[in-house]
Amino acid sequence: MIDRIRVWPVYPYIQTWLHHIWFVLITTLLVTATAVIWVLMEEDEYSVSIEFVPPAMEALSALPAPRVVPGGPVDMERLLSYLQSASFLGMVADSFHLEKHYEIDKISNPKIRAKRLARMVKSNIKSRVTRYSTISIKVTDKDPNYAYKIANFVLDKVREEVRFYDKSQRLYNEIASQEKNALRLIDSLQDHLSKLRRRYSLLVATGDMRLPYQVMLNNPEAFEHYDELAYLEARHRAHIQEALDLRRRRLERDIVNESLPDPLWVIEPPSFPSFPSWPPRLLIIIGAFFVGFLSSSFLVIYANYLGILPTKAENVVHMVGT
Repeated sequence: MIDRIRVWPVYPYIQTWLHHIWFVLITTLLVTATAVIWVLMEEDEYSVSIEFVPPAMEALSALPAPRVVPGGPVDMERLLSYLQSASFLGMVADSFHLEKHYEIDKISNPKIRAKRLARMVKSNIKSRVTRYSTISIKVTDKDPNYAYKIANFVLDKVREEVRFYDKSQRLYNEIASQEKNALRLIDSLQDHLSKLRRRYSLLVATGDMRLPYQVMLNNPEAFEHYDELAYLEARHRAHIQEALDLRRRRLERDIVNESLPDPLWVIEPPSFPSFPSWPPRLLIIIGAFFVGFLSSSFLVIYANYLGILPTKAENVVHMVGT
């Protein structure tokens, strides 16, 4: 074993490497120059990351007040399926006109255009479940404004999906919709009543009956519309009371909702990207330099080991140990 170590000493390989240092330097410069040209031609990409803890959807359905607890595997799979669905990605593409933004709107074939758009949207909006039982979303784009806006849009859609399971929020929305309808009916009745009052000078009798009867005797046509006016007045008062009751219920429900924490725990909210995330130019150039240097040095030494490179006679004699 000692004899074999003496047969192949290190010094001849170093001498051979120094003798072919020109090859090492040229190869290193070529690889580094290629990397520099590539990173200068590569467009910048900006990334916006979001990370949140989804809530337990079943707990949000509890009434009178929902319970906000972290979600389990089923809840994460439900939200992840929604984020990776073709309908959601298509909604993002339509909302931001990504077909034009990605410059694929000029493709004449609609099938090829749709496939390329779907592939680009899917590669630029990535979502996954982390090892800490959170959902991470990464939005990438060549325009930092687009990346930031799309990330906020995605987070808003996740909140809407969570609110869909929140019965308390749904009850609030239903009460608010009923209140809006009641106010719309009140305005419509008020307009109709104003027209009748102006046209026939009618008032609904409450205490003294003399004035309404005197008006109807002077104008027989008004008598035909008195019952209609009384009916509309009664409906108007009923709708006003209904709107007041609905407003009271909405305000009570609003107080309950505001006292609850946000069901979506956002660990990392979207932030505007100040620097590109790709390519890491300095790291690539340094890596290319070391790759070129080490690979060319290995080729020189390995070629010398195989006897491919020409060697001096004294080096050959020293290597065989004679």
